[in-house]
Amino acid sequence: MHALIVAPLLVASLSDRTMDVVPARDLRGEPIAQIPRGLTSFGAETCRGWLYVFGGYHGEPHRYSKAGQSDEFYRLNVRDPRQLERLEGGVAVQGAPLAAWNDAIVRAGGMVARNAEGEKSDLASIPDAALYDTVAGRWHALPPLPEPRSSHDLEVVGDRVVAIGGWKLLSDKDGVYCTSVAMLDLSKPDAGWTSIPAPFQRRALAAARLGSRIAAIGGMDSEGEVQTTVDLFDPATRTWSKGPDFPGSAFGVAACAAGDSVIASGKDGALWRLLADASAWERAGTLAFPRFFHQLVADGDGAVIALGGIDDMRKDGRVRHVERLDPRRSAAIVSTFEIPAPFAAKNRQGAFLRGNLLTLFGGNRSLKQHDFGAEDFQSATWALDLATLSWKQRAAFPEGRQTVATTIAGDPAVGFAIGGFGFAEGGGKARDAGYRYAFATDAWERAAQVDLPAPRTQFGLVQGAGRLWVLGGLDFDPSRGEDAQFHHPSEVLSLDLSDPDARLSDSGVRLTAPRRAFACAALDGKAYLVGGMREEFDTVDACEVFDCTTRTFAPIAAPRRTRISSEMVAVEGKLYLCGGSSHGEGGKLVPDRSIECYDPRTDTWSVVVEELPLPMPQMRAFALRDRIVIVSSHVEGPATTRIVLIAP
Repeated sequence: MHALIVAPLLVASLSDRTMDVVPARDLRGEPIAQIPRGLTSFGAETCRGWLYVFGGYHGEPHRYSKAGQSDEFYRLNVRDPRQLERLEGGVAVQGAPLAAWNDAIVRAGGMVARNAEGEKSDLASIPDAALYDTVAGRWHALPPLPEPRSSHDLEVVGDRVVAIGGWKLLSDKDGVYCTSVAMLDLSKPDAGWTSIPAPFQRRALAAARLGSRIAAIGGMDSEGEVQTTVDLFDPATRTWSKGPDFPGSAFGVAACAAGDSVIASGKDGALWRLLADASAWERAGTLAFPRFFHQLVADGDGAVIALGGIDDMRKDGRVRHVERLDPRRSAAIVSTFEIPAPFAAKNRQGAFLRGNLLTLFGGNRSLKQHDFGAEDFQSATWALDLATLSWKQRAAFPEGRQTVATTIAGDPAVGFAIGGFGFAEGGGKARDAGYRYAFATDAWERAAQVDLPAPRTQFGLVQGAGRLWVLGGLDFDPSRGEDAQFHHPSEVLSLDLSDPDARLSDSGVRLTAPRRAFACAALDGKAYLVGGMREEFDTVDACEVFDCTTRTFAPIAAPRRTRISSEMVAVEGKLYLCGGSSHGEGGKLVPDRSIECYDPRTDTWSVVVEELPLPMPQMRAFALRDRIVIVSSHVEGPATTRIVLIAP
């Protein structure tokens, strides 16, 4: 593997660990962090082992006010970003970039909002410049910029600090784009700033040192067009040259020097490396949480830190995760965090993951496996934004139910919740009802098209060849008596997603053997069935693949241990088997905290994670871009949701 390693965040007040998976059995700890508040348009820089954060905006985007501007100035320890110190000298300003020089941090320019919240915008760029002595802990004034400037960037080469790009805002009038760069020799600041003509007019760009030059990357021009242009400035000779266009999204882009190259990222989350000779960009990885108007900074030890910014998909989606990226390493990363949960369910919740939004509903309030009283089954629905770490209550599921199968099929704005297990006199009972959830309107409704012909729970639900497929499962009904309460249906159900009048019905295909509580995932039009149980609670050792086009089954290799109640997800052409239980010493079922990877091209399994750093019983697993996200609320004590992010 050659991708950068990303370690996402933790909730700092709760216990957590992050681990590298170097090969499977070698796990090491590494600190992870979050910033206190999601920010955009802030300054960030590292110096002598500390990451400094200055100002920024946390209010509603494009409705700027004094109340929304941060006046905080703080620093995080690069070696352990959970150590945060608030510093004196913060100013309510946004768009004030930082740059490091020797033992100091330099800031210059920025924009202030002079209006209160709800009032007409009154915005002004400022020329202020200052130097923060990180040893003495004091700010010192520097000569002001030749003209007010904001939405620009700042970089240091040698003793010269250079302000590049930006515009001048005056009240609520349109900004006047800057036509020059401003340069100050920090070794003799009394000489003042020098203005040097620039070959462009752009704002919301990024600047990063590339050897003895500064790369000015992307931004928006004076015509309102986003540019991917890269211009190279040599402060010593005061000359310009051209670099290769930035291959990603270039508005609100962030960049920093990483060794002898530059790392940059835009709102699509892709990371790009500009080679030392400025000849080309090469792909360098992906952020776990895409963002723009964020910052990338070097950690002083060869790695890069991404922080802040906003999720392009949500106007209030400011990212709090601090991600660490190391171009020199190729191991996977396992990161965990816990967050207080606002619901009572601890077991077998239904779940959707749509973008960064994790929706959890239903479940059972007990940690035990067979508490099936009416009060045990839950219906509450809550959505957690994984980027901002904020919960929002949503419409309750129409009934108390656990072990509901879920999928987002056809229309990405609609999720289906099918079957599962609910209350019945004498104990729990499998259910047949299907429901549709509209994410935009937060509405559940009964959906006859996904009603099951007969009750079923613990089944596989996948999509393939334009159809929805239901495989295996259990029809449990205690009213049928002890000898008949367990029924394992063999009928494979199918629904044509292109036909609005179609319903889930018998496809005519039969399972090769009974199977329930198994891992099931789709990849390239095929459904993979791994592990599970059959009659008399015997485990199913054989694994199969179902071709959704030919409607045929074929055997595949099995993982090292047979699991029940595990989860499997497809990520970048491979399948990852997570959690569940397997037989330990003496044949007893015990939690399995490993993750195994199946490669369909070679029909082989390998161990990716020998042991997750936290127990994750009754987990749900999803693909989040090129990562795996695992979720479990099965935690003793106060209501808590645990989340594991894995870059395999």
